[in-house]
Amino acid sequence: MIQNSKPRAVVPVQPQSDQLARPAMGKEEPNVPLKEFFKGLLERSNVNGVSHIASTSSVLRQCVWVLVLVLGLFGCIYESYQFLKVYYTYPVVVTLDVENNWTLPFPSLTICNLNRVRRNSLNTSSCEELNISFTICQRLFAPEKPVWSGPTSLSGRNKYASCDEFQAKKLSARQLEVLNFLTHFAAMNATLREQLGHSLDKLVRESTFNGEQCSTSNFSRFLSFHYGNCYTFNYQNNSDELLMTQSIGPNSGLSLELDLEVDEYTVLSPSLGFRVVIHPPQTPANPEEDGYDISPGFESSFALKQTTITRLPSPFNDNCHEYGKKSYKSDLTDIKFTSGSQESCIKKCLHLESLRRCECTDPFLSVDPLSESCDLSNRSQVCCLDDVLNYFKTNDLPCDCPLPCRKTYYDVSTSSAWWPSPLEHNYLVRKETYRQRRSVPASQLTPFPSPRDSGGMSTFQKIRMSKAKVKVYFQTLEHVLYKQVPVFQDSELFGQLGGQMGLWLGISLVALFECLETVALLVHFLCMQKRKNV
Repeated sequence: MIQNSKPRAVVPVQPQSDQLARPAMGKEEPNVPLKEFFKGLLERSNVNGVSHIASTSSVLRQCVWVLVLVLGLFGCIYESYQFLKVYYTYPVVVTLDVENNWTLPFPSLTICNLNRVRRNSLNTSSCEELNISFTICQRLFAPEKPVWSGPTSLSGRNKYASCDEFQAKKLSARQLEVLNFLTHFAAMNATLREQLGHSLDKLVRESTFNGEQCSTSNFSRFLSFHYGNCYTFNYQNNSDELLMTQSIGPNSGLSLELDLEVDEYTVLSPSLGFRVVIHPPQTPANPEEDGYDISPGFESSFALKQTTITRLPSPFNDNCHEYGKKSYKSDLTDIKFTSGSQESCIKKCLHLESLRRCECTDPFLSVDPLSESCDLSNRSQVCCLDDVLNYFKTNDLPCDCPLPCRKTYYDVSTSSAWWPSPLEHNYLVRKETYRQRRSVPASQLTPFPSPRDSGGMSTFQKIRMSKAKVKVYFQTLEHVLYKQVPVFQDSELFGQLGGQMGLWLGISLVALFECLETVALLVHFLCMQKRKNV
């Protein structure tokens, strides 16, 4: 059976608006107006606020979504700016860690006699080398008490000469002789200075480390203008091996028996004793500013706890520096100064500034043996050196001397006891006599000391006035570490910015790329329209 069917009406398919507004890159769409093209791009946007603005036909709704989008944009920019402002201050936090070790590297110990020049070392030839008459030498090194005193500030020179004393004319003839001696002493070569100072075998009579005898190879010498010959135990050069310790307590570590050689003291040394500096093995000693004074007649004990601080370099606030690698070069000389520590860097900076302003240097900061030392008896030069010091106190350093990136120091607990005891005194007398018999011919031996000498002072009192004992040991093998750590890692920068965009605008990195693509498509469309009109 045949049925009559009505023909179906063919409904023409209308192109969708977003299809009209989706031109392929590189193809011309001459029939699509700019408004429709732009509207299509906005409707396809993954940013919810933008797509709602383009798709809705209500003007009120469009205004509300525009307001929401603008507020979100400003909120995102403001919060991102606040975070970036904190981020680019490079804040840090300090972490505390305590390491329990089985062994620790033993620190260096520097020992100096407070007397820089031995009285008996000055003879006619050495006084001529100093360009001072032998008569003045005898007056200078007569056993009298000096008449000056004063604090030390950056340089030990203020203890001997200052501009104020010159202006007030308070310097006596004897003080001027002393200043004249110090000026010529600063100009002496290192070999002659060493000969005038105390020797290691006279200063350190006996030394043991962890119960074993030490040798002279464990000590190194350096010259200090203020103290003369100083000797450092366990100083590490590039090829030296550090001494380690596994024990704690006073029966371990380093033990030194010291001799002052009291008879060699001069008028230049108002105090009687030793200067002891405990410092890391890689860092040179600075006895003028650090350390402890040890009195004779005592056994001084130093119990140590090791602490290390680690800082962060630029761009963080401390802007620390690895000392030992950076050098400074003077404009007036061809000599480079390599800084081993922040203190030495400051001294070298002061040295260069004095050389630039005064055309001479402070002899107490003798970091450059080839530069000319100032005459401490010359008023104008001393006043110039004081001006440099005052400039440093009121202004920033002209040199860059930041904090060290890694600094190890030792918390020191000190204690002392009278030494020697009467029985120990007898042992010391016998030991010294035996030592003389081994090193001196029998015809030159001094008689065995009597209980009381001609001056009425007993040998026990003489030993107590001349000798001292020092013990240095670890109180614990714990190593305390203070370490700076950045508050923000690099990955947190992207996390914070992404979180702000997601919270305020509801977009991700992919949506941000899509916004950039929209701008690129719009620019391409405008270029194609312009080319068509031409």
